[in-house]
Amino acid sequence: MKQITKAISALNQEDIQKIEQEGELSLQIENKSIILQFQDVEISSQDIEGWLVASSGKTTVALDITINEDLRREGIARELVNRIQNLRKESGFEVTDRIDIKMLKDGLVEQAVTSNLNYIKAETLTAELNFEENLENGTEIAFDEVNTKLFIAKH
Repeated sequence: MKQITKAISALNQEDIQKIEQEGELSLQIENKSIILQFQDVEISSQDIEGWLVASSGKTTVALDITINEDLRREGIARELVNRIQNLRKESGFEVTDRIDIKMLKDGLVEQAVTSNLNYIKAETLTAELNFEENLENGTEIAFDEVNTKLFIAKH
């Protein structure tokens, strides 16, 4: 068993792929040929930091889950669209009503909105979107690191 364990530990990526694909692998141990069956071994993989890895049969997929600033801003913009759409419904606006938005200034929100302005305007039918230093009226919006206020009105 010790020699078999040592031989299995020494397998390279090609050997592992061969046993996965063909169901067996021939090993030479002490001048004897041993057939190692797929069910005789347990093959596992480790995730790479910042990646999710999944395998099924002969297929392995790795997904980079690192969130860069562009993705972070896009995520904020998408959540803002969701919140604006909910405010439109709560305010009783028609689906076709164009709106104006006033938003409390917040560096993070401003960057996200500026980077995704056309998307936000198109999705919410916004004619004008302005940032305000102070916003008395409006609805508090808080998610992730975002904490701002929105005020919407018909255009």
